[in-house]
Amino acid sequence: MYSPRNYQHILKQFQWKYAIALLVIALLSLFCQLLIQNYLNNQFSDSHLINYAAKLRSDSQTLVKYALLLKDGKNYRTDGKDFSNTFKQWNATHRALRYGNDFLNIPPNGDKMIDELFTIIDMPYQNMLDAGTEICTILEHKNVRDTANIVPWVQQLLNNEKSYLLGMEMIVFEYDLTSKDNISYLKSLEWWLFAILIFCLLLEAFFIFLPLYKQLRTTFVNLMESNRASHEMASRLQKIRSDAILTGETRERKRISSEIHDGIGQMLTALKMRIEMLEEQDKIDGSMLVDIREMTTTIVKETRRVCSELMPNILDDFGLKSATRELCKMVKENTKIEVELNDEIEEGVLTKQQDVVIYRILQEAINNIMKHAQATHIEIIAEADAENIYIEIKDNGIGFKVKIDEIYDGQSSGIHGLGLLNMKERTEMLDGKFNITSTPGKGTTISLKIPYHIN
Repeated sequence: MYSPRNYQHILKQFQWKYAIALLVIALLSLFCQLLIQNYLNNQFSDSHLINYAAKLRSDSQTLVKYALLLKDGKNYRTDGKDFSNTFKQWNATHRALRYGNDFLNIPPNGDKMIDELFTIIDMPYQNMLDAGTEICTILEHKNVRDTANIVPWVQQLLNNEKSYLLGMEMIVFEYDLTSKDNISYLKSLEWWLFAILIFCLLLEAFFIFLPLYKQLRTTFVNLMESNRASHEMASRLQKIRSDAILTGETRERKRISSEIHDGIGQMLTALKMRIEMLEEQDKIDGSMLVDIREMTTTIVKETRRVCSELMPNILDDFGLKSATRELCKMVKENTKIEVELNDEIEEGVLTKQQDVVIYRILQEAINNIMKHAQATHIEIIAEADAENIYIEIKDNGIGFKVKIDEIYDGQSSGIHGLGLLNMKERTEMLDGKFNITSTPGKGTTISLKIPYHIN
């Protein structure tokens, strides 16, 4: 059986392990993603290079086409402009593929095979470059159409075009082959990364998830055991509660019995003696009859008071609100204590059981105040919301030092212990909450929170 401190230690260990496991998975996933993105960027660069290489072949063919059109001389000015623009694009693209170009987003060539292929076509490229340069020079400085001057350079373009195109086809093929190799390597890399990730997950399952499963299973068994123990404890507490209620009822019976014996019993005895004295007299004394009548009236009142404390008829007939007002009225009439009642609870919202239990709690609290608090003022506040009723009983008496554990365990040897425990148990019978606050010299406040159901 683990203690709470052991559970906290184990929980911290698993928290760190989980944090490390998640961090490893996160870093590994991030590394895999960055690596794959890097190779995808390389694939984009390969596609980019293949497109430019294909464009270079197309530009070389277009260049020769415009050169032939210039040779014919039919549309000399337009064909000349088209030739010059195409020549510049062709030359720029060739140099970009060979040496790299930031503007065109073409990296410097790092492939030895492609570099060798470019070396092979250096001569055809140079010859075509020279011919194209001469033709552009002629087009810029000759104001008259003179096709005879460009014929040799057009022929030089034609003579080197085939070798140049063949070399560019080999370069495009090599770019495509490199791209396929990169794709194959990327697939292989993805499989390796997937295998590493699975391996890490297996390690975490073996070293973290499996121990956690065992720990959770043990914890569940312990919780079941704790639940069984709590049920046993609840049964014992219920027995203690029942005993406390029985003890309270017994104490209440003793109190009522004492009041009947010491109050009503003594008055009845005195009445009996007066009547016997009256029987012994030859002549009836009027003053003695008056005393007998007054004693009889007092006995009737005292009997009604005791019966009212046992179970007032007004509680059955008119409910808790009226019974509480009558209780406050009785306190005012029989003591010098002022009682202020603020009752905002509507009639009929409580069950009969709730009426009786709450009345008994109020009765117990007021009796305690009258006997022990030396108070001159009692305030009773009763309020309600949609779910609960709230009752506060405040006095301005001498107060006392509250020992919650002793009072609630029924272990207090003080004069307040059993009565407070009785009120607490009655409150819990209604699924309510009981609280008491008191300070010596500053009075006592008893608070009740009781759920209710509207009839």
